[in-house]
Amino acid sequence: MLHVRMLSGGDMAIPLEEMEIDDVKGLKRHLGHLHGFPLGFRQRILLDGKVLADVAKLDCSMELDLVLLNFAEVSQEQVNDFVAAAYHGSKAEVESKLQLPQDPDLMRTEGVTALMAASYGGRVEVVSLLLEAGADTNLGDSAGDLNALIQACHGCHVEVVRLLLEARANANVAGGRGNTPLVMGSDIGQAEVVRLLLDAGADTNVTDIIGHTALMSASGKGHVEVVRVLLEGGANTNVTNGNGYTALMSASGKGHVEVVRLLLEGGANADAKDRGGCTALMSASENGHVEAVRLLVDAGADTNVADFGRTALMSASGKGHVEVVRLLLEGGANTNVTNGYGYTALMSASGRGPVEAVRLLLKARADTKVMARGGGTAFMRAMRFMYDLFKSAKQTQAAQQKIQELIQENLVEGSLGLAEMFWVVRLPEAWAKEDHIIKEAGGVGQLVAVTTQLTAAVNMAWYPVLLLGCAVLSSAAPSFTVKGSRPTILEGVGFQLDLTLSYPSGDNLAAGSNIYVRVQKGGQSVSGVKTYPLYSGDELRTSLTLSDLVLNEVGTHELTVDVAYSADFLGASSGTYEAWVISGFVSLLPPLFVVLVAGLTQEVLWALWVGLFVAGAIVHQGNIFDAFLRTLDTYLVNSLADSGHAFVILFSWFLAGLVAVVQKSGGGHGIANIMLKRISTRRGVQLAVYLLGFVIFFDDYANTLILGNTMRGISDAFFVSREKLAFLVDATTAPIASLAPISSWIGFEVGLINDQLETLKGLGYTDALAEAGLTSGYGIFLSSLASRYYPIFMLVFQLSLIVFQRDAGPMLQAERRAFDNKQVISPTAKESEVTLDSSMEPSESTPKLWWNSVVPILSTLIAVFAALLVTGYNTTVDGGQEMTAENLFGNGDSYSALLWGGFIGSVVTWVFIRLQYQYKGEIYNQWKHWVACDFRMQIDGDDAEAPRPILNFKESLDVWIEGVKGLTAPVLVLLMAWGIGAAVKDVSCDLFFASVFSSDSLDYRSLPTLTFLISSLMSFCTGTSWGTMSIMFPLVLPAAWISSNGDQEIFVLVVSAILAGSVFGDHATAISDTTILSSMATKCDLRHHVVTQLPYALFVAVVAILLGYLPASFLLPAWLGLLLGIVVMFLAPLVFAEKVDHPQRRLDPTMRVLEWARVTLLKGKPTETAPIKSESEKEEKDVGDRAF
Repeated sequence: MLHVRMLSGGDMAIPLEEMEIDDVKGLKRHLGHLHGFPLGFRQRILLDGKVLADVAKLDCSMELDLVLLNFAEVSQEQVNDFVAAAYHGSKAEVESKLQLPQDPDLMRTEGVTALMAASYGGRVEVVSLLLEAGADTNLGDSAGDLNALIQACHGCHVEVVRLLLEARANANVAGGRGNTPLVMGSDIGQAEVVRLLLDAGADTNVTDIIGHTALMSASGKGHVEVVRVLLEGGANTNVTNGNGYTALMSASGKGHVEVVRLLLEGGANADAKDRGGCTALMSASENGHVEAVRLLVDAGADTNVADFGRTALMSASGKGHVEVVRLLLEGGANTNVTNGYGYTALMSASGRGPVEAVRLLLKARADTKVMARGGGTAFMRAMRFMYDLFKSAKQTQAAQQKIQELIQENLVEGSLGLAEMFWVVRLPEAWAKEDHIIKEAGGVGQLVAVTTQLTAAVNMAWYPVLLLGCAVLSSAAPSFTVKGSRPTILEGVGFQLDLTLSYPSGDNLAAGSNIYVRVQKGGQSVSGVKTYPLYSGDELRTSLTLSDLVLNEVGTHELTVDVAYSADFLGASSGTYEAWVISGFVSLLPPLFVVLVAGLTQEVLWALWVGLFVAGAIVHQGNIFDAFLRTLDTYLVNSLADSGHAFVILFSWFLAGLVAVVQKSGGGHGIANIMLKRISTRRGVQLAVYLLGFVIFFDDYANTLILGNTMRGISDAFFVSREKLAFLVDATTAPIASLAPISSWIGFEVGLINDQLETLKGLGYTDALAEAGLTSGYGIFLSSLASRYYPIFMLVFQLSLIVFQRDAGPMLQAERRAFDNKQVISPTAKESEVTLDSSMEPSESTPKLWWNSVVPILSTLIAVFAALLVTGYNTTVDGGQEMTAENLFGNGDSYSALLWGGFIGSVVTWVFIRLQYQYKGEIYNQWKHWVACDFRMQIDGDDAEAPRPILNFKESLDVWIEGVKGLTAPVLVLLMAWGIGAAVKDVSCDLFFASVFSSDSLDYRSLPTLTFLISSLMSFCTGTSWGTMSIMFPLVLPAAWISSNGDQEIFVLVVSAILAGSVFGDHATAISDTTILSSMATKCDLRHHVVTQLPYALFVAVVAILLGYLPASFLLPAWLGLLLGIVVMFLAPLVFAEKVDHPQRRLDPTMRVLEWARVTLLKGKPTETAPIKSESEKEEKDVGDRAF
């Protein structure tokens, strides 16, 4: 019996003869597996104080000691070397490092462990060693994309896979793209790996991120043995991905015949359709996979299924797959089915041949007289294509002349349709003399044979027949006008030109197959030769966009544009365009002047006008007179004339008027009074202010004025400092209004997003935006809520300060002044000199009733919601889309919904308040008389004063108009800001940002963080969040889409960064309207309000960057950053703030550090804290207007 004593206490007896343990290594393994001790590399076996080697022999008489070592601390460089050694299979080096002992699960800088590296490299011995050391088989890399088993499957290392599975690696663990080991192994084609995974319980039907199963991957790659193993393992042959694609479609489209056979035997549905309506038979037919088609037809696949009218027979005929056509006809394919354009299989075959396909279709009684929607038959289609080949042949000048003479001599007018005038000519005997022309045409002889078949079918006497169409060799090129997409071009940045085409004669166009365009500067090519089809669908092309043009020299340049029907530009039409090229720095001048002038003058309107003027001067090449005129008659007029902008202004007016009526009727005060009934502490009054901010969510101005004026008296009564009240009011205005799906902000925010969507669509990104799900400004707004870090973190931070009754910095000093000295107003402060407009306040006799606020706002919300659903439903039905919640809201017209809702809410408010009568400060119940059809005003008692409406229609309208007047300045700012948005686009400032962001030196993933910083700085300097949004959206959003190659997550993050950064600057600056209004409404000195609020705003902004935009851009999903930030912001006051009523009145941690540095390093005197007064000394002082 072997005795092992642990130094930490305890003893155990081990029967060596029974356990078959003969050396130290066996003992370590036994202790690790049966007694739960860490595996061998951390164990040290001592005999008489000396460590025994692993090979040392044991006998029953030994008394041993066991020591368990902690992992050694190693540097990142040592970890990197360790992982590298594992990858290269250096067993000795790996073992020596494990003996330290070193943690086998430490990751290399790139986030890879030694086990992952060894598994990828197929190092069996090293993998075995690491598993013995207890390496975690299921640990993923830092990106969450890979683990050891996935790496081994990717490398087809069978023995490594076996070892990992024996070590209980999870066979169903998925990487970041949803790739499981089984999907990876099946895609690579290693049948033995797949068999091992299935034996370990791998799920055969699990899908990766794009919906592919292991069977789909193996089928698409043609791995027959893997497919067989998967089917034996119970794989479902009819699982579909998001596009409805099946394994059978994958195999059929690529011609993997044996896989197709196995899948059909395994029960695959041969007639399954993908989302586009395509079947496996269509895919195999289009690609000419004869044997696959044979198997599918034999399995009973429907040969007449159509996707958008196109059948398998049409696809095979058009591609010239003769044997496939034969099989489909034998399988019962209908030759006369037409697609959406009226094309038949015969038309498809006639356009390009070969002859045998045409013969087969004619033999199957294909109708030769069917006319396509464009007016042509199969015969016409064959002749047109044949003529195009003749025309494009490299013919000599003499041959061209001869052809033209023969055509003119034999021209006969046909009667083949009025939509296009066709002519046919009989080829005379003289044509044979020019036989070399046919040879030069390449392939024309085959088409002549095709026409022979068609000629016989339609009983035409001449042979062969040429269908010339509308163009002859002497056709003239189209005339055109050219226009730049922007008035300025950036140096070294791509630009585009738009051409509008017109044709000299409608009789000379049908045969021209292409249009050739080139752009030159001084004889030097700018574009190269660009080729476009003459027809766009069935219509002649009337416009062209020339993109990717680049000029690398600043100044004015004359460009020459040539358009022709031939690549040698014979008979080309020409035009000129004057290009005005500026440098990237010049394009930045308008927004730079806005920020500079705003910072110097603190006048936003003046700054915006200067920016417009500078942009106009740049566009008009320094002509200041034209620049002055264009700021008025172009930028401002266009801003006002835009229908979307009119929607925003009208909705803002409706809601501003509604808020004014609600305020005048006492509704806002009514809501506040309900909450005040439950307030009994300082915490309670602060919480009431916070919650009322959410109740009055619909407008930041209304929020500020109602909260500040209503809560000032009650907060004074509980000795809450005016600075703290102003902060609570200010920080629940813009954050809540900017986040609310329905508010006075929403129309403006959604309008700006929609403007940039239209800009991107104009740049050719319509399909890419649709594929990314970015089709609706309102939908993007909702998607951005999860990453609107600053306003959300600020709201959480406020709540935490209230709950824990903690503050920091200047705010802590202000709160202690109010709490200890009963001074809610600082002795050094003066009240704001700006007088609040009292015309919106209700009279003393007006009943303060909550329903006069709730009913108007609720009616507006219901109206907006209903209008959004109605417009979304109509658009969804008209577009033939699936009726889902996403489509309903995504297709909803938010502009119309907000406008209708604002109007309905205003009307409901007028009527609802008009029907309520007040009498001596109470609501007079006239309903009981009206029910009795007595509409006279009945008064109980002898008082002669008659009841009157709270507000009659005239009073409501007057108040409503006063509310609209209050938006005069903001609307002017909006018009100017919209003008700036158009101006920065005219000077190509957005393209400059795109070019900078697209450079190799700047990672596009840093855009959200940079955008937040720039938006914050701009709104800080201008004092307007709306103005900042108007500038930043056109400046950054298109650039973000282009530079990130259409990354949907980055696009949404940039949207949220603009909105959040604008709100931050609005909080932090002294020139912001909401900052000033908060100071006015709470009667707090503006300077003190800014000084106490700024540290909080800066702290929240830093957290928004560090825990929000940076991780969301590079590492984490947006929602995870939001969750982490919320937790940190809620707990932050416990670390960085101090209790207001702390017994020693201790400073907050930050101020304590600063105080220590001042006293210790600068040798200053300690700050004296005011002594805490006794209860007898705590006399309540009169602090002004204090009332419940």
